[in-house]
Amino acid sequence: MSASQNAALAQMQGDLKTLGPAGYYDSDRHDSATLLRFLRARNFDVEAAKTMWINSQKWREAFKVDELYESFVSTEKAAFDAFYPRYFHKTDQGGRPVYFQELGNLTFEKVGKTTTSQRLLQSLVVQLEALEREKLPVCSQIQGHLVETVSVVFRLQGVQWQNLLPMMMDIRKTIMILQDNYPQRVTAVGAPYLFPSFWYMVKPYIAPATHDKIHFIGHSTDFLAVIPAASIPADYYHGECHCPEGCANSDAGPWHGKSKEELREIERKVRSSMCG
Repeated sequence: MSASQNAALAQMQGDLKTLGPAGYYDSDRHDSATLLRFLRARNFDVEAAKTMWINSQKWREAFKVDELYESFVSTEKAAFDAFYPRYFHKTDQGGRPVYFQELGNLTFEKVGKTTTSQRLLQSLVVQLEALEREKLPVCSQIQGHLVETVSVVFRLQGVQWQNLLPMMMDIRKTIMILQDNYPQRVTAVGAPYLFPSFWYMVKPYIAPATHDKIHFIGHSTDFLAVIPAASIPADYYHGECHCPEGCANSDAGPWHGKSKEELREIERKVRSSMCG
């Protein structure tokens, strides 16, 4: 980091501490790497980053994020996955988790018959918390350096845009939760040939500081240079993975099979050794 960026981090830490409880900052729980993501999301404008941080912590309290992470059970997962699978599966060439989303069969009517918009968002937040608390620390430990981002692959085969239009409010809420509370987490997006149309629909909701840092990859040799075929489900473009229980249900990746206690210890070690 530059001297000015280091100064911005020190100022943000100091200002939040000075605010006391209103700053929602605990140096034992909140590391420098986390604050830096908020600073980068606001181009190192300290006042803007502080406002973003405080609003995010207020949202976490109101949404009961910690409680959801510990206790949320998606009883409708099997039915939901039948038309809208979204899951982490293995890692990309840089050791980052890969997140797959299949939108081809998603409709507002199917969601309404299976779950509620609130539970849809809750399940997403639980996935994001698992990313931050479990998957990224494990990947960081393996790589020997801090892994902070995820690659996302969209599957749009069969999508009918008129089916997605009624979902735009939920899609917008999803984008806002991601960029306002989990900033600077997406590094690459696998974009099939239909993706420009989808991007045109959602781009107005995405802050410039977010989309400017996303690298788009097509489904060609460039795609495999980012995500190896062994990490891609076999029914995807270039995919070679055949998880016996289905890739959407396997939780395959270096985090798989580890207990909550093991994952907490890995997170603690990564925070103390890599996050500042």
